Amino acid sequence: MKYTDMFLTFEPIPDHESFRDMYEGMQYEKYPDWLEGIDEIIREELEGYDSNNVYIRDYDENKNMVCIVITSPIYDRITITSKVEKYLKKKFLKIDISVGADTYDM
Repeated sequence: MKYTDMFLTFEPIPDHESFRDMYEGMQYEKYPDWLEGIDEIIREELEGYDSNNVYIRDYDENKNMVCIVITSPIYDRITITSKVEKYLKKKFLKIDISVGADTYDM
């Protein structure tokens, strides 16, 4: 089966409660509102979408950067990553946000 990892990188780390107490490898038990919004964007494009895994890949307080990975079944990376990036930039003003994706077989 093919999967896609979407990488959400934030620099600096947003001053938002959902980013407090993060650590590398952490997985979300309950999604914050902004992450629910991303799930909604993906559901609009991908029928039957279910986020398989969301975890913190990198968390570096010295570099003031965090990278969150969302793993899900394959999807149209260009359309969805573009919509997610626009959504996040409206949600987190004055934060440099990049969104990328990689698809692979498992």
